[in-house]
Amino acid sequence: MTMDRGRWLARVVCTTLLIGSTSACGETGPVFRNVSVEVSPPELVLDAIGAQGTFDAAVSDGRGDEVFGARVRWRVVDPSVAEVDDAGVVTARAAGSTTVIATATGLGILEASGSATVRVVPVVAAVDVLDDGGGTAPAGTPLPAPVRVRALDRLGSPVADGPLRFEVVDGGGSVTPADSRTDPEGVASAFWTLGAQAGAVQRLAVGAPAGPALATVEATAVAGPPAGVLVEPQPPAFGVRGRPLATPVQVRVVDAFGNSGAGVPVRFEPGAGAGSVTPMDVVSDGEGRASTVWTLGGTAGPQILTVRAGTALTDIALTATEPPAVVSPVAGTAQSAAVATTVPIPPAVRVTDAGGAPVPGVAVGFEVTAGGGTIESVAGDEQTSGTQASYATAAPVAAPVAAGATPTVVLTDLDGRASLG
Repeated sequence: MTMDRGRWLARVVCTTLLIGSTSACGETGPVFRNVSVEVSPPELVLDAIGAQGTFDAAVSDGRGDEVFGARVRWRVVDPSVAEVDDAGVVTARAAGSTTVIATATGLGILEASGSATVRVVPVVAAVDVLDDGGGTAPAGTPLPAPVRVRALDRLGSPVADGPLRFEVVDGGGSVTPADSRTDPEGVASAFWTLGAQAGAVQRLAVGAPAGPALATVEATAVAGPPAGVLVEPQPPAFGVRGRPLATPVQVRVVDAFGNSGAGVPVRFEPGAGAGSVTPMDVVSDGEGRASTVWTLGGTAGPQILTVRAGTALTDIALTATEPPAVVSPVAGTAQSAAVATTVPIPPAVRVTDAGGAPVPGVAVGFEVTAGGGTIESVAGDEQTSGTQASYATAAPVAAPVAAGATPTVVLTDLDGRASLG
């Protein structure tokens, strides 16, 4: 009985000492009740995979006084999102959200915990171009393949489900979709339809919707399939039957947007009785141009030359006239003027055929043959006389031009008239 009473007294003393926060019964240090753990900051947002942040844990007793020397253990609820070390340093592992828990133990502390949130939200900081879509396409058409890019965070990891905007900044055209989100590998794509202008470099910018462009994709539009054949310049409306036109027939191949088509096969096909061309088949040059010499058929009257480029074609029509037989002066003869001054009446001639009918579209050459005067312009009255002004016809009949001379050439009008005025 005495021994049992002694043990009971010992238990009472031990309990009293614990409540009184003294050392007894093998315990050292105080016992803390109502302990709390506050983790700060309450939320930590990490903007890249591999980014780090630090949490702090403050341990306090029921009166709000800090408990010094407490041991704190750290852990995360979802380690696939983030990891935490013994010092409270958190490292992002994947996009998402999880809870970080700090547990205080030791020194008589009845176990207590606090928590905070860590969110991993990778932000697009860079864009790599994986595929430029082919880089070239006919004007007004999509590139052969979609433009593909990869979004990266500031530490170089792909950003999944990240927002990206594709925007045409040079050259016109359009892109679909303009706004996209990346796949789990950080990849997004869009179809780029080029603008209507061929030749110039066109540009597509890619970046976050509210931020600057992080990458630029370049492409060049080329002329599309032939859609038209333009006659430039227009040939004369008349020509002499059986003879070549005074100037070659020239055309320009264009696509649906008016871009010149280089390297396009062009065929010149005279109609029935419309003579011949040399050459018949031509490849357009870098400016889309092609030309040929058209020798008219031997019968006077309407003649047609058809020009084809792919499915595009045009007809050139003119009237073949009889050959010129007579060149007659009609103005500017037998006049005089002071030396080195302009003659008052511009010289003019009329070309007619053997039947006296006017021959339009004939090249007539004017040249000073005596006296040392000059012909400065056909557009205005600027024929300057020497001691004497005269004229000579260069083609097709009458007085030939002297060897080595370069006459001023004028085409006759509908009345067969050619004038220097």
